[in-house]
Amino acid sequence: MPQARSSLIHTGASRSSLTILARAVALQIGYSLLVPRRQLLATVNAARAAKARAARQRRHASIDEAAVAAAFYHAQYILPSADKCLPRSFAIANLLRRTGHHPTIVFGVQLPFAAHCWVQCEDRVVSDPLAHVASFTPILAI
Repeated sequence: MPQARSSLIHTGASRSSLTILARAVALQIGYSLLVPRRQLLATVNAARAAKARAARQRRHASIDEAAVAAAFYHAQYILPSADKCLPRSFAIANLLRRTGHHPTIVFGVQLPFAAHCWVQCEDRVVSDPLAHVASFTPILAI
């Protein structure tokens, strides 16, 4: 898992289309309903399986990562994302995979104790500002 070196959260803020924004909102609502009903292990295993399927398909990227980051950034004005990092990360990873990217969902912890998850494509953070994820120690990447 490459260490995060940059964030796309603000770079594509003006490049988000309404279509991508609508997909971001719909996916986030779907995962917000799904994640609490499922055990975390089942959700993680489903994400691993989706990642493996996407790796075998080898699609050409149809939307750039910054546009996806911008869509989820703007979606925060429609759906508050405070304390919703898990469904939000699964939604972002899903949209990135569907558009030909290879995201990694990273789970991190911080002392005394806080947990957070975010999405990276290689060393680029798609879901959060770099300063925020830098304060967490990664413990799992899927």
